[in-house]
Amino acid sequence: MVIYTSAVATLGLAILSLRGLSFGLGETYTLAGSVCYSLHIVLLGRFSKRTDSQTLASTQLIMMGALSLLLAAPGGIQVPKTAFTWFALFYMALLGGSLAMLLQTWAQSRISQTRVAIIMTCEPVFAAVTAIIFGGEPLTLRLVIGGGLIVAAILASELTSARKAKTRARVESKS
Repeated sequence: MVIYTSAVATLGLAILSLRGLSFGLGETYTLAGSVCYSLHIVLLGRFSKRTDSQTLASTQLIMMGALSLLLAAPGGIQVPKTAFTWFALFYMALLGGSLAMLLQTWAQSRISQTRVAIIMTCEPVFAAVTAIIFGGEPLTLRLVIGGGLIVAAILASELTSARKAKTRARVESKS
């Protein structure tokens, strides 16, 4: 079932994201980023089971900060000039970075990597809803179908897992 729900979620993601079938430098970067993020989910799933969530999240954030600084240095680093830019920087660092990393690390210590990966495919759905509500983006059939497939895959995965857990509990209680 995991293979089917993953395929449905991937199809929904493709419908949301793709605008044709060309493959250039941007798509190569996106594919490489997806592979790295998948590796991150697998490794985080392995390490989060035996390490404190706060320690692991802090270590990840320090490494990301150091690598980002190293990669940004050749192009030059500029200090924000406006209060709004500082606000946006702190918001993204605290909520979009630190809190999100801590919550993901904590959650992955409690559920499987497969379920995390399926749930993470919801990110484009949240982005599309946010763009519609706050950015004036039109609600298109493509967004409805792509987002619907992702949500359907998550529901199917979760309902199947719940059904299996209930069956296991019944079998164990009879033994």
